[in-house]
Amino acid sequence: VERDKLTYGGEAGCEVEMFVVDVYNAGAFPQDTLAKQAIDVDVPMRFNTSTDLYLQCLRAALQRAQRMFPQPDLLVYNAGTDILDGDPLGGFCVSKEGIMQRDLMVWTLALQLKVPIVMVLSGGYAKGNAAVVAASLSNLFTTFKLSASSRS
Repeated sequence: VERDKLTYGGEAGCEVEMFVVDVYNAGAFPQDTLAKQAIDVDVPMRFNTSTDLYLQCLRAALQRAQRMFPQPDLLVYNAGTDILDGDPLGGFCVSKEGIMQRDLMVWTLALQLKVPIVMVLSGGYAKGNAAVVAASLSNLFTTFKLSASSRS
């Protein structure tokens, strides 16, 4: 979820407002002060953050974002898996089930807000991350009764 004002200087002109919610390992990226300026709901976490703490903080961040920016037109969700326990970069201890719960939490929010969601995959540098992504996507398809052939 992002919020920032961007202006496209083309002939028609275009202004986009984005609202940014970021739950991240502050120890992994401590010098990224430029990026931090664009964050509206900033949730820096520590190395070895557990599944329960991560999900608790994410839930609170999403609730805060809803109060601050109650009706977005689009939810862009960066679903990184470098938070997975054992990932060499992320430094968190979030389980496979925790990633699946995180994805369900964000998708459920989009459905509650009746807003389209774009989920992009990123991060994830351990051998097991691809299997976790596949399991979570399969769970989303089952939970929300999606299919490759479904049309709105």
